[in-house]
Amino acid sequence: WPDIYQNSAVYVENNLGTYTLKITDVIGGTVTDVTSGALEIRQPVIFGDYVAYRQARASGKYDIWLYKISTLTFTQITNSELDRNYMDMWDDYVVWSENSSPNEIKVYQISTMLTNTIASGSSNREFPAVQDGAVVWKDYINGSPTIMFYDLAAGKGHEIDTFSSTKDLPRLFGNYAMWIDYRNGAGEVHVSH
Repeated sequence: WPDIYQNSAVYVENNLGTYTLKITDVIGGTVTDVTSGALEIRQPVIFGDYVAYRQARASGKYDIWLYKISTLTFTQITNSELDRNYMDMWDDYVVWSENSSPNEIKVYQISTMLTNTIASGSSNREFPAVQDGAVVWKDYINGSPTIMFYDLAAGKGHEIDTFSSTKDLPRLFGNYAMWIDYRNGAGEVHVSH
């Protein structure tokens, strides 16, 4: 899926099995090919001078890469046979869920080049989102879906919705977390402050 930050949009084009990561200046129309190849590229996100994306290995599992636009340089953030899913980026942070044993939510700080685990355990974790120094994600910590919140500066997290229902796609904006909730049968947007 595509992402946009100010005047720049990023997306992946698949042309007969060749995956090309592209950046488009949405005002001027200039299109730049960032990287291209036979290994699948997914879920590019852009913030400021950086693009983060997932790229498949030959095994079909994904690593996280970071591209610095101003210097045309690539940094491989992860490098193992574990699978990474559902990533997001904001300011100085890249977050993703990692299918390891145990399942984890990871945070990479661009300025320090350090990766930290902020959630670990046997439950499934997915859909992390980061903004304003906080991370939210869907977690099965108590056996049913819940939405978790983690303050990166304080180094602490907590559940923000414990109602037993299917939940998906949590997002953050300012002091608000929102997600799709199916507690009444149909998908509804729920917000927590």
